[in-house]
Amino acid sequence: MKKLISVILLLTMLLTVLAACGEDEKPPVDTSEDEETETQEPNYLDDLPTLDYGGQEFKMLISSQHETFYNQDHETGAIVENACYLRNIAIEDRYNIALFYTAMDGNASGKEAFAAAVLNSTQSAATDAFNIVIGQNYYCLPLVASGAYHNLRESEVIDFEAEWAHKAINNNGTVNGKLYGASGAFVVSQLTHALAIYYNKDIWEDYGFAEQYDIYQIVRDGQWTWELFFQFVTSFDGVDVNDPNAVFGFENFYHALIGLHTGMGNDPITKNDQGEYTVDNYYNDRLESIYSRIRELVNDHAAVADNATIMKVAGSSENMMDHLLFCMNYLHGLVESPAFQKSDNHALGVLPAPKYDENQEEYYTRIMRGDLYYIPKNVDLEVASLLVEALNYETYKIVYPEYWGKVIELRSPDTSEDQEMIRLLSATVHSSFAEYYTGDLLAIHQQVAIEAQKNSASMSGWWGSNEKVVRRYLEKMLETYG
Repeated sequence: MKKLISVILLLTMLLTVLAACGEDEKPPVDTSEDEETETQEPNYLDDLPTLDYGGQEFKMLISSQHETFYNQDHETGAIVENACYLRNIAIEDRYNIALFYTAMDGNASGKEAFAAAVLNSTQSAATDAFNIVIGQNYYCLPLVASGAYHNLRESEVIDFEAEWAHKAINNNGTVNGKLYGASGAFVVSQLTHALAIYYNKDIWEDYGFAEQYDIYQIVRDGQWTWELFFQFVTSFDGVDVNDPNAVFGFENFYHALIGLHTGMGNDPITKNDQGEYTVDNYYNDRLESIYSRIRELVNDHAAVADNATIMKVAGSSENMMDHLLFCMNYLHGLVESPAFQKSDNHALGVLPAPKYDENQEEYYTRIMRGDLYYIPKNVDLEVASLLVEALNYETYKIVYPEYWGKVIELRSPDTSEDQEMIRLLSATVHSSFAEYYTGDLLAIHQQVAIEAQKNSASMSGWWGSNEKVVRRYLEKMLETYG
């Protein structure tokens, strides 16, 4: 009864208040206090020239191997492809242009045709020429000798210090203020073909490593070094290749050996005290130290096996990672390779290449392709620079987060820590001077891997046979590009 009386009294009070509000005018809105307003992140492109190109075509030559990251002209349910479409639309709307992509085989099998297409374009009218070319360094850069490209360092628009520019690559490619092929986020292979170390989280736990080591914190602290990597790998030296449950420490893969070499921060070509490029420091104690590590790893330890040996145990690519602690391969392999897909039997994590030692300041990530962007000499440098800079920026802001956060997450890495490692890989892409000019310098950055797989006693034999040739090639290369 008391509860009923209380409810009646409450309803009576509410009706009285409502009636009073109806009789009086609504009170004025108090605007004396500051209202919260949403602030938008500044758009870098707003600081660049605002131009209207009247709907003209902006032509680009790209590799067919990466066409899906460029040539998107409609919305799609695929996450990354749709991000690429949104990037294209944002640029087309801002500058009133039509992006037009021509795709050709960008691998070694198509290098002659690709280079010929570039040269033909440079000899055509500007309206018919490619505004931007994205192709690999070993067959595109030599066209500098034919006067094919602009010096990109003369651009007043491109920001080579921006977070979407690959500073290590661009700096190592600059000779006497001249840079003919550059790298930024728009060169998507620097994301998709970054070499990562995949590790099997289940093996990591089953063999007790997780109890002793927080591998992600080790990377963050800059302590992920060759010593630790070698310790983990060789702990599986007792592997029996006839055991169907055998586990190996690492796969002997040629590109992985180059990636390990790159990770230890060695550049065959350096500058002397006068700022001149030289090979005088190529053969030294550090080179032999790095070489002996890699040679020993792939020749003296049963825990390291080639793909054929691992396949005898695994039976198929889909089962390969069930039998490996570590494997080094390109990042997009998580998307397209059967060996690195999610599995009920394992989960994969992602790590960078280990450092030489704790004194090495940075991690270095090798890219398994040599793509760069070029602006042909017969097109307007500033127009093309503006567009490539805008495309770099929008790719970094729109496409990269989708690639990091959605596709990779759906395919394999299953924690935010792996996403953090993938971002680290993207931030540490590296190309030494020798690798940047690989086509002009006998690919000398690959010789450590080649000699290690041959199990040569040291690098002294190769250097003794090739020193004079390398010096001549360096001299000729500096004349061409500097």
